Amino acid sequence: MLWAAAADYALSAKIRNLNEFYQQITTGQHLPSGLDIVNTLRYFQQTLLGYLSADHPLLRDANIDSLETCVSEKGEASRAALFPNLNYAGLYHALINVIDIYPFITTGQIGPFVFHGINYHVIALGCAILNTVHCLYLFLETELAEQLPFTVASLLTFYPIELQPDILRLLCNILLPFVLASRYNNDKGDTFATASISGVVLLVFQFCKDPLILVIVGHHTWLLETLLSLRSDVYKVILSVIAYGTTDSRIPAANLLFHYWPLAKAVAGDRRTVQYKIHGNKTRSDIALFLTGIVLVAWTPTRCQHKDCSSGDENLSIRKCYNSSFCAEFGDSPPPLFLCSNCAKSVPENVKSSVHPYCQPLSALANVCQNKECSSNNRIAVCICFSDVCLRTNNFIPLRLCQKCHDRKHADVQHICLTNILKPWDCDKNTFCDMVIAIVSLLKETSIMLDIVATKKLPKWLQQLEGCPTSEQQKEMADERRMLSRYGIWMLTELCTLTPEVPAEAVGHLLSMLFVWFCTTALLPS
Repeated sequence: MLWAAAADYALSAKIRNLNEFYQQITTGQHLPSGLDIVNTLRYFQQTLLGYLSADHPLLRDANIDSLETCVSEKGEASRAALFPNLNYAGLYHALINVIDIYPFITTGQIGPFVFHGINYHVIALGCAILNTVHCLYLFLETELAEQLPFTVASLLTFYPIELQPDILRLLCNILLPFVLASRYNNDKGDTFATASISGVVLLVFQFCKDPLILVIVGHHTWLLETLLSLRSDVYKVILSVIAYGTTDSRIPAANLLFHYWPLAKAVAGDRRTVQYKIHGNKTRSDIALFLTGIVLVAWTPTRCQHKDCSSGDENLSIRKCYNSSFCAEFGDSPPPLFLCSNCAKSVPENVKSSVHPYCQPLSALANVCQNKECSSNNRIAVCICFSDVCLRTNNFIPLRLCQKCHDRKHADVQHICLTNILKPWDCDKNTFCDMVIAIVSLLKETSIMLDIVATKKLPKWLQQLEGCPTSEQQKEMADERRMLSRYGIWMLTELCTLTPEVPAEAVGHLLSMLFVWFCTTALLPS
């Protein structure tokens, strides 16, 4: 009892410190240094990590198996019985305040340690915020935990570009699997987490860009394949981004939609080359390829986090462990702990039940069935399965299946699979509206191009005064926008087959935009 009271007093005192930092910066009083905030956040990280350790005085009598169950099932009642009853919500709100003042801290309160144009104190504060979120998420109530993915994705709007991989790692490896696990949300309907997925995707597509050329960077494929492993309706999210997002976010969204859900009429003869790079960086050949095609870079799996790993350069993770005491002891990290093949084999027997497969990037093979027991005459893949059972049979890589194998493997079980996009008239009302607006938005891209062409006739000084894009920016975006309009045509011809039940208003809306597309493309330069 005394331990709990002392822990509550110490944690509350540090939370007050964070709130005082916030008040001082927002009111312009005596300004704290960024390093003071970093040290305070590191205190919270060490304290919360200690609560997850099996030998902590407050948790000595806790059942570690129940703790692992609490992590995987996210049962609030079980968590309340195991963890100290402290002011975690207060820490969450104090952390949100620190995020709000981060731009003000980084512009004047952090020391001048700059090397190659990078202020490493700015990076240190950004990392401290992300690490504190990582340590805190298990202790939060559901309503607060579900807000974390969108909050973390919002950091992309003002965080340094050097921290983008850390933001994506926190999103894809930890927060999204925690709040979107199907076993948790199947009976809950829509939650804040599910409703905010589109916003998370839009932010990543908008702000995670390649600094040299317009490519589909690994962050995009990492996020999308993470969502595909958690939900079977991710195409609805992509459609909403295309429908309501900016052009910068619409470009990767449309390209990825056609990469993961290819349409029959968008044949290779009509499309530019798409190169899919596995765990690779861009080369000069990729930059040259951009003139005629799209470079789509696969994401790289997280490396093994076991502190005694001896696998060397080949330590890409294939498993993840949710046993909190094991993670704290061998990774100095909250769950999950990512393990390579060798380290996964050395896990103790009493911990192996908490080790799960870690979904690897999709392979770049042809779109054919990968089931080793396939006996079908038509081996064209119609779905991709992301379930743990199917992953184990394909080296933890999502498994492509033909229609026959799909029916046989999933006759009695319900796995998370990527299948074809339904026609808009067969979808629910919201998806129907999103798909129609997405097609219209893609076709409108040529109209935007026509407006840009018109601005070229203005004097240069007037273009600069009105914030018009430069000639180089126009040249970079013109080809992508032209391709976006073609994606709209392909979706229109493939998905919008007319039937007597189709609403006349939707047909009229699509036809009117199609006629506008014909007019604008006829006026565009070749």
